[in-house]
Amino acid sequence: MKNTLSIAVVISLVISAGCGPSDSTPTPVLLPSCQGGGDFAVVLTGTTLEAEDGVIVSIATLTGQEERLAGLVGQARVADGSLNYRCDTVLVEDLQYPELLIWFDSDGDGHCDPATEWVMTYLYYAWVSDIVEDIWVDVVDSEVTGAESQACDAFNALL
Repeated sequence: MKNTLSIAVVISLVISAGCGPSDSTPTPVLLPSCQGGGDFAVVLTGTTLEAEDGVIVSIATLTGQEERLAGLVGQARVADGSLNYRCDTVLVEDLQYPELLIWFDSDGDGHCDPATEWVMTYLYYAWVSDIVEDIWVDVVDSEVTGAESQACDAFNALL
């Protein structure tokens, strides 16, 4: 049993209590913050994330209906309890239920584990404009979902 956080879009975010880099963990290096060349922006904001200060957040996409194709959007770091991320030209029009994936690498090992780290999946009907999400936290008990496992599989393949 672990804690699950609800997101404003009513998708899940998984956490494990006490996750976060220790003082002895070297600070991981960020990849470029904005990758890709599209028409639409991804804008993410979040607050009350003090327990995750210094943690790298990776952002990716899953597109295509028959074969889900993963693509890395970029990375950001939680600072002063907040996440502020913007990539202006990363998404292309997609009418086949695209997903935005977000992962907090709480232990800094570069490997996504949905049982112990925050993983969010945002499912959309389509991308035809900018995506703007405000991450908020509401802790409830839950098991790991298939969507969270699929998101971690995509991150582990990309990074």
